[in-house]
Amino acid sequence: FAPTAFTLLVTRPATGHDLAAIQAAAAALDVPLQIAAPQDAALAPLYGADLVLVRPDHYVAWRGNDAAQACDALAVAAGSKVLEPVA
Repeated sequence: FAPTAFTLLVTRPATGHDLAAIQAAAAALDVPLQIAAPQDAALAPLYGADLVLVRPDHYVAWRGNDAAQACDALAVAAGSKVLEPVA
């Protein structure tokens, strides 16, 4: 994981997630993003998700299976978007 960038860990590369959309979102936010897609079958069960967003300080900011949600999570983690409280 990069110490100066967010890292998107793709635990199941063969699932065909729209990584280009996530890269475009990072570019639009001017947030450095590195994508890591190791071929290790043990990662998906370990993280419990296909996609894992890791902050530069190596904390997991988000995990899930939807590329659109990954874009939103990146915006929130980078401080560009604030989530509204759920009533």
